[in-house]
Amino acid sequence: MAHPRKELDIDEDMTLQRRFWTFERIGWVCMFLFLLAAVLGLLGRGGIGADQEKAGSQGEGLEVAYDRFLRQDAPSKMEVTFYRPQPEQQLSLNKTFLKKARIEQIVPEPSKSEITSEGIIYTFDVKGKGAVVTFYFEPAGAGSLQTVVSDNATTLTINQFIYP
Repeated sequence: MAHPRKELDIDEDMTLQRRFWTFERIGWVCMFLFLLAAVLGLLGRGGIGADQEKAGSQGEGLEVAYDRFLRQDAPSKMEVTFYRPQPEQQLSLNKTFLKKARIEQIVPEPSKSEITSEGIIYTFDVKGKGAVVTFYFEPAGAGSLQTVVSDNATTLTINQFIYP
């Protein structure tokens, strides 16, 4: 008695099948990397690095709230809080910040600004303890950004990274 064949009567090309399986695995890896990039915030605002950082404190007299990770050409903001009650507050930003960021708006507007060899000095007519100045800007280039913020008594250095 003849034994029945346990094979199907279809043509198979195992070389083509292995290539397809490899291509399929590469596709799965690409989808995983895309999802991982989205979770890390590399594809837009948000993700893991979306929280704001703070430098300085009330005891130091100056505090800066900023985003640690930025996206090139995307709107960003930096809030500076003065804790020393003075009728006029001065704030300086270094040249690196001015080269890598386009300042769109400052609220409240400075009463005076002066360009120096180290950067720019803004003078604000803010009264009272806890006065806040907000800088709205757009990062102009990708890479790291080290900004030095100073009010003549306290100097703070903040490090940010700009994604392309």
